Amino acid sequence: MTAPDVSSLSATASTLRRLGAALTGPGHALAGAVSAAADGWTGAAARVARRRGAALAGGAGELARELDAVGRALADHAAEVSSLATASRAVEDASRRAGLEVRDGLVGRPFGITGEADSAWVARQDVLIAEQQHALEEVDASLAAAAESLRGALTASRQRLAAVSESLRRL
Repeated sequence: MTAPDVSSLSATASTLRRLGAALTGPGHALAGAVSAAADGWTGAAARVARRRGAALAGGAGELARELDAVGRALADHAAEVSSLATASRAVEDASRRAGLEVRDGLVGRPFGITGEADSAWVARQDVLIAEQQHALEEVDASLAAAAESLRGALTASRQRLAAVSESLRRL
């Protein structure tokens, strides 16, 4: 499995968290203004405006929290991907030091004549190839699981954001 670009994940996470933080201030200000206006503002139109203002302030808070949460999820994923990429490079380096190559996610002997007349050497290489391949597959499985976990978090976040957006459109 190909690892995603950690820099892009981190940058997107940072942008989402900044956007969430930027929504927090205006949401609090609106909630404060609606609350302050409640004392001297009476009548049906005032009640409707206060209800809408309070709903808008609440929606801004929900959006801010959700953007921060998805930003944190992306940042955590970026850290995990970075760690897994390091583990993958370590397997590739260990394979290379053992005289093996990693091509297209498969550990094997390099091309060319590699002393296959020595059956003991070939047997040791076969064991090493199997061990390194297993290690590489574990990293790939971890990367796939991390991607699936992030996919789930993003799907849930998208649904929460859509629900908040829908409620705000109805104001």
